[in-house]
Amino acid sequence: MTVAEAERTGLPLAVGCVMLMLETSGGHNVFGHDRTPLPDDRLPYRKGGPVTEATYRAYKEMRGPDGKGPGGRQGVGPTQLTWHTLQDRADALGGCWIPEINIRIGFETLAGHVRRHGVRDAFALYNTGDTYVPGPPGKPNYAEKAMDRLPHWESVVGEASR
Repeated sequence: MTVAEAERTGLPLAVGCVMLMLETSGGHNVFGHDRTPLPDDRLPYRKGGPVTEATYRAYKEMRGPDGKGPGGRQGVGPTQLTWHTLQDRADALGGCWIPEINIRIGFETLAGHVRRHGVRDAFALYNTGDTYVPGPPGKPNYAEKAMDRLPHWESVVGEASR
């Protein structure tokens, strides 16, 4: 699924692997841990818990159509789609809770950022919505962690294709 969606979207496979590792420890179909307006015990899903059609639909109802509902926004699925418009794009293709569709939208988004801004800024944009800014000394940010892990995944992907 990861290879197929990387090919479909034009995202370098190693970049996609790094993103899946950082977002959900390798592509697990889970909810994120973002802060929400409601206390955790009032949410219709469990942070870090599995994404199912039922839990996603209950989350989406609380999220509201513009992402400003009482439940706020939360990362969903293997690529942790958090912005409501990305979740809605996945829903239009069959459902944000479906790993293949979730990965497709996440990879399309990251691939577009790579084409327009390069890999480091693409990672930063995917995570924060802004281009790369160095983190404080000793505390690497998302883009720095991603770039540190990229050579390993380039090696793994290269070895797998031989």
